[in-house]
Amino acid sequence: FPYLYIRRETVICLQLRKKMENGDRRHLTNGSSGLAGQARSQLNRMLCGDNMKTIKIIMVILLAFLMVSCGRHQAKEGQTQPLSSPTGNYIIEMPTYKSNRGLNYPVWTPTIKDKSGKTIYKDNSSELSGYHNSYWDWDKDDRLWIYNSDVGSVDIYYLKNGKWIKEKYDRQTNKLNPPGIVKFKLQI
Repeated sequence: FPYLYIRRETVICLQLRKKMENGDRRHLTNGSSGLAGQARSQLNRMLCGDNMKTIKIIMVILLAFLMVSCGRHQAKEGQTQPLSSPTGNYIIEMPTYKSNRGLNYPVWTPTIKDKSGKTIYKDNSSELSGYHNSYWDWDKDDRLWIYNSDVGSVDIYYLKNGKWIKEKYDRQTNKLNPPGIVKFKLQI
């Protein structure tokens, strides 16, 4: 991409230079001092000389920036994965997948695994937009809390009678205390 852009600019400059050279040549035959030709040469240098150097430098900087920004990055606080529960019995992973429900964006998909790495629960009903941030953490009782920054809601996942349950958190009625980053995001 950068090479093609620079190549295109070079072709445009060469075409412009040729057009200008084939342009008005009256200064050569009518005895003028040649100032028009000098002005045209100066214009060529301005348009194609230093400008091309600047474009090339900008493209190299842009390419370096893209290479650095596309590299691995460290997870934000509250987005570490896999993340083990306090007892070490469960692990949360939050991959993004294309929605099973026809949404036109990827969704974070809470996936709980046992300590051997076997998936024991996957929230296929997730509507957590992959374009927005979500934050998760375990509380001391191995309940998973997920904060959805898009709408400011919190889901709690917990094991009851051998089955994982998902429940919306309501701070007026639910007396549970959210853990770390979820509490911080809720500003409690």
